[in-house]
Amino acid sequence: MKWIEITIISPYQYEDLIYSTLYDYNIFTFEVVDDRTVDEVENTKPYWVEIDNDLKIGQNKLYIKTLLEENTENQEGVKNLKNDLLKISKDIELIYRQNCEEYDWSIEWKKFFKPFEVGDKFVIVPSWEDYDNISNKLILNIDPGMAFGTGSHETTSICLSMLEKLDLQNKKVCDVGTGSGILAIASAKLGADSILAIDIDSQSVKTAKENVDINNCNDKIKVLSGDLLSSTSEKYDLIIANILPDVIIELIPQAVEKLKNNGYLLVSGIILEKKDMVMKELIKNDFQIVLDIDKGEWTGILGRKNV
Repeated sequence: MKWIEITIISPYQYEDLIYSTLYDYNIFTFEVVDDRTVDEVENTKPYWVEIDNDLKIGQNKLYIKTLLEENTENQEGVKNLKNDLLKISKDIELIYRQNCEEYDWSIEWKKFFKPFEVGDKFVIVPSWEDYDNISNKLILNIDPGMAFGTGSHETTSICLSMLEKLDLQNKKVCDVGTGSGILAIASAKLGADSILAIDIDSQSVKTAKENVDINNCNDKIKVLSGDLLSSTSEKYDLIIANILPDVIIELIPQAVEKLKNNGYLLVSGIILEKKDMVMKELIKNDFQIVLDIDKGEWTGILGRKNV
């Protein structure tokens, strides 16, 4: 099916009049984008959420987008809609494109997610792909769903490269902000025998549980909903946190309490400009910096708890 893609650009003050006009044309489903939404989220967001300024349009204007089935009636209707909006104000602009395809992006993106190697030991394989493991790699079967963590992002890649340098045989691991569960699964494949994967997001918890099942790691990994380390009273050999740097700062004192002597804290999700801030906090809490890896605009740090 072909579609007409409509974009309406307007000053904020005409918002309600535009909606009323759209309703007159039986258009009830549309996407609204404007900087007020980003500002509102910024002012009300939970502490663990960081807003990307690139989300802002940078204009004090409203963008309304919708699709109409392409046919003669709707082609004429779009022209009439444009004229009616101009009657409200000459400052309202309507742009439309014909002969557009509609994509289900929840499916389409999978075409571009193919098996790829990370570090020396891992290969990440989409759960829907077949893979001939001729290199005898550790396979991580991942379906990220709506959660973070396909392994392609620099921060996940950094964590996997650091993990493979550690001896995790029979070790106890906690993965904070597990996302798709990829780092918890990698820990299991490296020999850890008890892993707690925690995330505050319910969709991530669901996705991580599914990926743990796909990788046959149910006997080693437990996935829980929780905020940082508040949901566990156990001691760990390794704590992983691929999360935002400001949240890592809050996590570090908790990690001191939850790590065994000489235990490791692996943190990433840190943009380079905040690397020194995180390192100083680790040193302040008696961590020895064992390794740090930069990749692109991101960094990861491995610290060991001093006895």
